[in-house]
Amino acid sequence: MGALGSCTSITCRMYAARKGLPLEKVVVRVRQAIGIKENADGTPASAYHQFIREIEFIGKDLTDADREKLLVIANKCPVHHILDSNKAIVVTTLKKSN
Repeated sequence: MGALGSCTSITCRMYAARKGLPLEKVVVRVRQAIGIKENADGTPASAYHQFIREIEFIGKDLTDADREKLLVIANKCPVHHILDSNKAIVVTTLKKSN
């Protein structure tokens, strides 16, 4: 979870710096859920591992379009790709900043 959160933050900050976006801070919270998927008849099918990631992009001059692009970039971080390739599920939400 720490690797996913750190990688997400670094990837977004590097992108924002390269594109000149007014990103001041990235807050990433990650929690996990482990469970069993069921078949249609209710019998156990397979186990799953899910990471729930909430990201907040802070910057007084960030637009909604900037935040949406940063969210796309967050989903391209290397740790996210590793988790995807190992069939872990990463669910990402964007937290609105005040």
